[in-house]
Amino acid sequence: MPRARYEAAGGGWTNIASGRLQAQADQELEQQWAGALGEDPGDEPLPLAAPEEGQPFARIHIPALGEDAVHTVVEGTRDEDLRTGPGRYAGC
Repeated sequence: MPRARYEAAGGGWTNIASGRLQAQADQELEQQWAGALGEDPGDEPLPLAAPEEGQPFARIHIPALGEDAVHTVVEGTRDEDLRTGPGRYAGC
């Protein structure tokens, strides 16, 4: 029984830590988008810069998981990237 409690407690801490990383990534993405809105692209769209590994670049909404299932997507699939949230294969 102690093992089950340990695993449950560990999973809870992982969710809390991941939630904090997701909130930071979401804030960073908002700042990126706010900065991009301040630029005047003229008539031609600006090319998108490829995101660095670990950098947030998009949001995904999965309605099947609930109305609030919106997550910031980061570039990369390394362990540290996936702790933050859903990742995308780098360079794709």
